[in-house]
Amino acid sequence: RFSKSPYSPQEGSYKLISIQKLKAEGSVARHLLLPVGAEVYQIKRLRTVEGERVSIETSYLPVAGIGKINERKLENMPICSVYGKDFSQMLTRVNIRISIGNAAFEESEWLNIFEGEYITVEKRTLFTGDDTPVEYCISVSSARKVLYSTSLKANN
Repeated sequence: RFSKSPYSPQEGSYKLISIQKLKAEGSVARHLLLPVGAEVYQIKRLRTVEGERVSIETSYLPVAGIGKINERKLENMPICSVYGKDFSQMLTRVNIRISIGNAAFEESEWLNIFEGEYITVEKRTLFTGDDTPVEYCISVSSARKVLYSTSLKANN
């Protein structure tokens, strides 16, 4: 139920928590291959599936090339919709790192779980065909509300 693919619109809906322009630093600049100090949008959203709070997603997008963001789209569309076209077809690669931790107070409040409960932290970077990173996202989910599976292919 949580996710069909990192490239296609996903089930559920979003509640926009905040949107702001920041200067890229540290891991955000590194993952988006931007110089330190370049402007990025930070978009924080609460994701629900069938009315249940599933995750808090904090996305970082380079301001260059986006222009003004339609905030209404962020309530029911994947982040790539802010580019003003069906950007999902242009995405060719995603790097994902998943770790497990414990919910801090703020996360427990947003996800309606107990403080200290297990959470998954998914950090992903989406790339276009020319290997340009277009989104760096940190998604925090209740570990009991998500299921991960993968297929690994070996090269000969």
